[in-house]
Amino acid sequence: MAEKIKMAMTGDKEWRALMIKEANKLIQGAVMKNPRITDGEVLMVAKNKTSSDDLIRMILLNKDWIKSYEIKKALVVHPKTPPPKALRFVSYLTTKDIKDLSKSRQVSTIVSTAARKELEKRLKKTGG
Repeated sequence: MAEKIKMAMTGDKEWRALMIKEANKLIQGAVMKNPRITDGEVLMVAKNKTSSDDLIRMILLNKDWIKSYEIKKALVVHPKTPPPKALRFVSYLTTKDIKDLSKSRQVSTIVSTAARKELEKRLKKTGG
């Protein structure tokens, strides 16, 4: 167990890819704390619908990862993202993504309703 955590913290991309799939949350958390983890790998975790709440929380707490548009978008549609956090990112999305989100059945009703309101607000602002 200790060896797996050490590999998750220090391993290369292949090791991180293997370790993030481990059932143990300590190992998954160690992968997220690896200083060499890339935004692309974080995006894969955020897009994976089976990612645990803990991994989503870790992503939400990292300011550098949250700067990425794609990660914000993935977090908004992720079922385990807490609704208040997801709602915070809706206004950052492009109008096209908000339009898709407002019609989506894959997200919670809270998020789709917020997307509809944001879309209406943008349409009023542009006069369309």
